[in-house]
Amino acid sequence: MILWKQKQVILWFSAFFVPFLTLFNFRLSQTYVSLTYNNNAANATNDTFSAKVKAPLYTQQESFAACILVLDQNHRLTEWIAYHYFALPLRTLIIAYDPKSTLRARELVQRWKSVINIIEWEDDDYLPPNWAANMARVKGSVGVHRRRQPRFMKECTKVAASHKIKRVLHADVDEYLRINRNVVSTDFVNASEPGHITKFLNHLEHKNNTLFPESSNGYGRACTCFSRYHYVQVLNDPSNGTTHEYNSPVSSFVGKEQEVYFDTLRYPYRAGFITGLPKGIINLKYISNPELSRAKNDVHLPLGKQYCERPDLNTTLFIFNHYIGSYESFLYSVHSDPRYNMTRDKWEERVYGGGGMLTGQDAWKALPPVLDDTIVEWLPAFYQWQSDEVASWLLRDTGLRAVLPELMAQYPEISNSYYDRDAERILINALSHR
Repeated sequence: MILWKQKQVILWFSAFFVPFLTLFNFRLSQTYVSLTYNNNAANATNDTFSAKVKAPLYTQQESFAACILVLDQNHRLTEWIAYHYFALPLRTLIIAYDPKSTLRARELVQRWKSVINIIEWEDDDYLPPNWAANMARVKGSVGVHRRRQPRFMKECTKVAASHKIKRVLHADVDEYLRINRNVVSTDFVNASEPGHITKFLNHLEHKNNTLFPESSNGYGRACTCFSRYHYVQVLNDPSNGTTHEYNSPVSSFVGKEQEVYFDTLRYPYRAGFITGLPKGIINLKYISNPELSRAKNDVHLPLGKQYCERPDLNTTLFIFNHYIGSYESFLYSVHSDPRYNMTRDKWEERVYGGGGMLTGQDAWKALPPVLDDTIVEWLPAFYQWQSDEVASWLLRDTGLRAVLPELMAQYPEISNSYYDRDAERILINALSHR
C-alpha cells in the first residue's frame, strides 16, 4: 500500500533543445526533462506493467549477473536494480538475506521478473548446516558478518558460471559501477544508452581493439577491481560536523522534493579522498571452473590477489560510486549491523571517510568535497527508454519511502510525507531510540 502522495514534477526544456533531445544525445547540465509521477502507474499491479518492461539488447548470458548480500536495504534496492539494469545491463541477480534482516524484497522481485532472473537465498541455501552458530562461537557476531559475504560470493559466482553468464558484479547496494569520465569521454561511450557498459567492455575485449591500451589491466582479465568514490552529504561545518543540509539540486532534473528519494541525484558531491578498498567484477571467460573453486574470495578482491587486477586511478576506465546516504537511512539500515553504533558521530565519521572524526575532518580541510555528478544522466535516459508510465512504476518506492509502511507501523507518529521536515525529525528521533 502506498502511503505517500505522488506529485507531478515538471521542469521545462529550453525551446532550443526540446526538438533535439533523443535517448542518445543530451547533456543533463544543459537540458531538463519533463518527468511525470503517474498515480495510476504507482498503484498498478505487477501484472499490469511487468510485461511492458523493455528488455535490453543483450541476452542473460551476454549481460551481467550480480551478487548482493543485504541487511535491511530495501530502501536502496529499487534504485540500485534500476540503474544497473539500465547501465550494465543486469539480467541475473542473486540476493542473499542476512538472517537479521526484517524485510524481504519479494514484491520488488515480482516487479522485475519478466526481464531479470532474481534468485533469493537464505543462509541454508549456500552455507553448511550450523555454519553461523559455529562461526559465532569462534569469531563473534562481527566475525560471522565478515566471513558470510566471501562464502556467499563464491557460491553465487558458481551459479553464474553454471548459467554460462559472462560477467559478475560484486558490490553492495550502495555502490554503483559507472564509466570514469576523467578517462573515457562521451566520444567513446554514451552513458545514456541502455547496456553501455557491456557494449564498451565487448569493444575493449575484441581482439582488434586499439582503444585505451594504457588501461589494458582494466579489462580482459578474470577479475578487475575499481576504486570507489565516496558520495556524501555536505556538512555545513566540517570543523564540528554538528549540522547538515541537503545538497543543492544543481544536477537534478526532478527538483528537491523528488531528489530526496534518489541517492544518485541527492548526493552529487564526492569526498576529495579516494578509499583504498576497491570493489570488482569477474569475467568468467578468463577463468576455469577448477580455478574458480580454488580462488580465495575477498569482499574487496572477488577472486583474491591471485586473479584480481586493479588499474591505476589515473587510467581506470570504471569507478564505483559509493553513497554513504543520509543519517536517517544509516539509522534504519544499521540497527542490526554489529559493525556500527547507532550514533550521529558514527554516521559523520563515515561521511568524513573513517579513521576517526579528527582524522576525517583534517582530510576534508585538505581535500574538500568535489562536485562530480556524471552519473545523473542515467535517470532521464531510463525514462526515455522505458516510457514515463513504466519507469514511474518501476521506481515508485525509491528511498526510505520503500520501508515507510514498516516504520509507520512501529512509530505511528511518523507522517507519511517523508520530505516534510517535521516528519523527518520525528523519524530520526524514533530510529535513534530503536
